[in-house]
Amino acid sequence: MIDLDALKARLAEYDDAVPRCQGKVARTINCAPDHLTSEDPTYHEYIITTYSPCCRPEGHEGDCRNSRSVMGWPGFVTVSALVAEVERLRDEAELLRTGLDATRAYADRVETEALYLRGERPAAVAWLLARAGETANRRPGNENEISLIYSLVADMFERGEHRKEVIDEAR
Repeated sequence: MIDLDALKARLAEYDDAVPRCQGKVARTINCAPDHLTSEDPTYHEYIITTYSPCCRPEGHEGDCRNSRSVMGWPGFVTVSALVAEVERLRDEAELLRTGLDATRAYADRVETEALYLRGERPAAVAWLLARAGETANRRPGNENEISLIYSLVADMFERGEHRKEVIDEAR
């Protein structure tokens, strides 16, 4: 995973809109001719010290320096846009993860309900058959007809004829 905070901190050195450190970087060189040795009294007259402004942002950590690594292509603007895009995509991914969790919870509820409903048809058929048996045993007179009706309705339920799709296909 990209460490965006570290990338942004390093990228800040290249932002021209950020105030610069007011520190100076000293560079001392000796430009004495090759024939002069360090024991020669005029050798030290060739020492030159230059001071360059620090190129780092104000309040930086570590020592001042007057150069920075060459960023090269794609440049500050492009890398800044890249960082912003990664941050936006991370936020979007988090929203998607949250939505996925909610979707999974909903799917679990629907699956539980579907499992419950799958048991409804056998339960209704069993109830109708039980009623058919009870009717045949308790009612005087037309008990066979009522029992037969319960049995026929149970068979229709078992075949799924009570469902609209089955009725439409039969037409």
